[in-house]
Amino acid sequence: MSAIIEKGKAVLQSKTKRADGILVDPPAAPTFPAQTIPDGDKRIPVAHLDKDLDYLIRKPTLEADRDFIQPQIRKKGTTVWNDILVDQYLELGPVASRDWTQPFKIAQSFLREDPTPEEPTEWEFRYIFWADGTNDVASLESSFAIDRTPYNVVKTPPSDRTPSAPTWPSDLGPTDPIDDAYLDGKTGIIVKPFIAHNYLPNDTFHWFFSPAPDTERDTPVHKGSLSPTNRDTEIPAAVFLAAEEGPNRLVYVNIDAAGNRARASHFSQRDVVHTPEPDPGTVFPPIVTLADGDGDNLINREDMLSDPRGVEIVVKVPTPNSPRDTIFVTLHNEQVGTEQRVGTETELKFYAPRALVEQIYGDTDGIVQRTVAFEMFRGVKDLATDSVDI
Repeated sequence: MSAIIEKGKAVLQSKTKRADGILVDPPAAPTFPAQTIPDGDKRIPVAHLDKDLDYLIRKPTLEADRDFIQPQIRKKGTTVWNDILVDQYLELGPVASRDWTQPFKIAQSFLREDPTPEEPTEWEFRYIFWADGTNDVASLESSFAIDRTPYNVVKTPPSDRTPSAPTWPSDLGPTDPIDDAYLDGKTGIIVKPFIAHNYLPNDTFHWFFSPAPDTERDTPVHKGSLSPTNRDTEIPAAVFLAAEEGPNRLVYVNIDAAGNRARASHFSQRDVVHTPEPDPGTVFPPIVTLADGDGDNLINREDMLSDPRGVEIVVKVPTPNSPRDTIFVTLHNEQVGTEQRVGTETELKFYAPRALVEQIYGDTDGIVQRTVAFEMFRGVKDLATDSVDI
């Protein structure tokens, strides 16, 4: 809807009123559709910096066919406004043909980050609205910031160093293994990256943990911002439980909210040690304790009444095992009680309530056979199972 015309060909008069005598309020500040980082962050994502930057201006209350705009820019902290179209104006064209949803452009040459200061370069932007060619009213100002500097890069004097290796908790020294005993009772392991001079709270850290991490191709095992207080993060225990046994390297990559990707950090190594899976020779069928002690291998009414908790089922815990391993029991495919953690126990007890037993066996005075079974898991991995018919 706009056309560029030379200043010499535009007949403009600088006044404080429109030709019809109506006072003009400052036009609304321009906006930048690409300014999408939340929480008031003024940076334009780097994905939008390889082309001219779009900006929008709000439809004015009063319009005339001879309206023009004169866009201007200056670096924050300076006083002189610079026309982005030297000796030119943008003619808005006939009122009837204007589309205020269509953006105007700031040339890519203005999307510059200066070498000083170290912070992103902030630019203030406005436009002069020439209403009907007779009134030069400056719009309210807006601003945007340009940040093309990755994490740990110094602009002046230039420096681009690999970020230091992450640090582990104090109780996990260089020779301490990450094993089931260390992970027992933990939801994860808290690690901390090197905090660079240009760290920002909305930076995202991508973490990689494997024998030979490839940060360009591998999927991060964990990613997110750091905690605001300690500037650290917790990598879930599941990551280490699923890791390959042996030496593994932890590295991180910082990607800031503007999209600048830093070098991969130096690595820090720890050994992962997994508990072996149970020996099949230690897997036994569950024991259904027959409370009346007559050895008839039947669950009868006396068995159900002898303990208010129900019929006792005992599982001898297969070995070797991890404290995190779990066992659950079923009676004819119906779960008995809750899944239990092995911990340090050598056997676990489950109780089938009378109502469940009566539901499974039904109303009968004959002999009905049902299967009592247990399964042992490490996470989602099935480790062992056995059963007995009762």
